[in-house]
Amino acid sequence: GNGLAGAKVELWHADNDGYYSQFAPHLPEWNLRGTIIADDEGRYEITTIQPAPYKIPTDGPTGQFIEAQNGHPWRPAHLHLIVSAPGKESVTTQLYFKGGEWIDSDVASATKPELILDPKTGDDGKNHVTYNFVLDPA
Repeated sequence: GNGLAGAKVELWHADNDGYYSQFAPHLPEWNLRGTIIADDEGRYEITTIQPAPYKIPTDGPTGQFIEAQNGHPWRPAHLHLIVSAPGKESVTTQLYFKGGEWIDSDVASATKPELILDPKTGDDGKNHVTYNFVLDPA
């Protein structure tokens, strides 16, 4: 399909220690959160860090459930995204990283092959990845 000019990409993720802003008091309020608007050809570019896996809280009913299942409380490193545009159904998803710890045993069972990114190191020494979203008509 064609790129969607003006599509909005909202992104948030944990830091390299597995903490989210607005949940960890030691982080700035909007750390590693942002909104990107696609250009006239529907392209967008994001520069960020690769987040770390993190352990979900195990107190209360969630912890009891995990323990009853003989499971672990870990989420693999991931990016949260909401992609939207006028006249289109929005997409809310998470994208993961190939080879990441806990990718095959996510406590939330949310990983799928089509959601796994495979970053490649560019000439600039930084990891790069391309991901295209498809939005259905509203």
